[in-house]
Amino acid sequence: MIFFKKILLIALLLAAQSLFAAGMEKILTGPESELCQSKKSADDDVSNYIDCLHKEESKVDKTMKGAFDRALATAQSDEWLLPNVDYENSHSDIVKQNKEAFISNQKSWQKESMQFCELATSRISASAPLHPALLLKCRINMKKRRVEELNYFSVE
Repeated sequence: MIFFKKILLIALLLAAQSLFAAGMEKILTGPESELCQSKKSADDDVSNYIDCLHKEESKVDKTMKGAFDRALATAQSDEWLLPNVDYENSHSDIVKQNKEAFISNQKSWQKESMQFCELATSRISASAPLHPALLLKCRINMKKRRVEELNYFSVE
């Protein structure tokens, strides 16, 4: 029975890759997926693979929070705002506006990225055993891309 589950999981993973357009495959694959695959033992089922992806997503969440906090601090700093004629000091309206805009933008991004991943994985049924794994992989990759975007705000 264990052998059958392993064969089924491999077949599902291979089939899922061919279900998506070549460009979409990039958002549904990555090193986290490979890492979780390599940690599997012969008697593992899809739930252990999904648990591993959840742990990897948590790591990316921490990285994204750190990048967001640094970007927010930068957008309110002297290094960022000195050339701005509306900036006088840390109590200027532009500092408050930047903070509000950054927080609002992050909330919007979170909502939009979730919707994007739901759409990106909608080609297979949400009740399919592999769907949660594909959704997690998409979320991980979207968050990694967001970290790259937030890192653009570092002033050096």
